[in-house]
Amino acid sequence: GEESERLEREGAPLDRVAILVRAQYQTREFEDRFIQIGLNYKIIGGFRFYERAEIRDALAYLRVIAQPQDELAFERIHNQPKRGLGAKALEAMHRHARATGLPLAAAALQLAETDELPKRAAGTIAALMRDFLRWRELADKATPAELLRTVLEETGYETMLRAERSAEAAGRLDNLSELARAMEEYET
Repeated sequence: GEESERLEREGAPLDRVAILVRAQYQTREFEDRFIQIGLNYKIIGGFRFYERAEIRDALAYLRVIAQPQDELAFERIHNQPKRGLGAKALEAMHRHARATGLPLAAAALQLAETDELPKRAAGTIAALMRDFLRWRELADKATPAELLRTVLEETGYETMLRAERSAEAAGRLDNLSELARAMEEYET
């Protein structure tokens, strides 16, 4: 990384520089540094660290914890991992949100208290919203890394990846571990 920065300062053509990594999670530190200094980079043979599905899912959970009105984040993770809240449940949540003028998560909770949804879906939504309340309280006491690890464990996200038993799933678990490790640098 430092060598790339030195070459850039000296005016060398950076399209002739490559950094090879054995595992995709190893790109995170390079990417963070390059973003920090404004150095353009390209990932070949994979995705940028923060664009990977499992990283975006993990960050979406944290965004909903920090900002319950974040509808895109809630929509991303409402059924991730699978919890029986399919397209029909999501459409009902959206309809209720539009009708009441509430954010999607708040509308989902209110909808769970009606009989518009099947009992199982309503119970799942209510349980998920209770989890978010608990995680918000935990966020005041725990470090971001501890919060992330708790969320990934309690949602079943890690269990879902372990159950896949594939090399890709193992890499995705490594990516999530790297994200948590990176978050250890922050207190809030």
